[in-house]
Amino acid sequence: MHDRNMAVIKSLGEREELQMLREAIDAIDNVIVVTDPALPDNPIIFINRGFEFLTGYTREETLGRNCRFLQGDDREQPGVERLREAISQGEAVCVELRNYRKDGTMFWNELYLSPVYRGSQLRYFFGVQNDVTHRKKSESENQRLTETSEQFKRAIEAVMRDTSWFSHRVLEQLATIRSGETGDSELLELSPRERQVLEQLATGANNRVIAEELGLAVQTVRNYISNIYDKLGVHSRAEAVVWASITAAVSRSKLSYDFLQR
Repeated sequence: MHDRNMAVIKSLGEREELQMLREAIDAIDNVIVVTDPALPDNPIIFINRGFEFLTGYTREETLGRNCRFLQGDDREQPGVERLREAISQGEAVCVELRNYRKDGTMFWNELYLSPVYRGSQLRYFFGVQNDVTHRKKSESENQRLTETSEQFKRAIEAVMRDTSWFSHRVLEQLATIRSGETGDSELLELSPRERQVLEQLATGANNRVIAEELGLAVQTVRNYISNIYDKLGVHSRAEAVVWASITAAVSRSKLSYDFLQR
């Protein structure tokens, strides 16, 4: 068996063996790159067809150049420093880099780089590249959803704080029923036009609709709404409408209470 294997290898010859290896590497889906660290700037000395297909660069446009040309001007990347350190130490590394095709489109390149030694001498770096753009987009989307969830959580917490604030205000207003004070003093501070704007807010109308209904400019409506917020001590449309409802209800309750006390 051994003799037969040796005969096959000899029959191929070195040139045929290299040609067969090249064809096999060209046939695989992975992107293959080989560089020579013995030459100035560690240039690319071999690529397969997968590289040409992924990047859009031909063999003639690529050979003799350092792999960094795929980064374009996007050099400030965490993976770049890790890659540079591994090459200087003659070590294997796996990094994810933002690379750019010949047409300028960006793709995420997952690069596995391994040193090839002959004895103790470093001869080549053998790189296998994978386009992981879709995976990175999914990770980015998951991160966006996580951030959105956190923002929603903070919004809910803010609403809960506002609810506590409103509860406190309601209790204050209810206390006016027994004290005999006016329950809607804050609403009384509103001008007739501000009350009209507040009524429109209660219907859910936006600024443009309110402006059309009342014959005002949109900016004027914004100014009225700002004044309403200041006078009622609120921070949003919802708070203004709810507070108006609370004070109106308390005012009605006060009238009922006064009537019953007679």
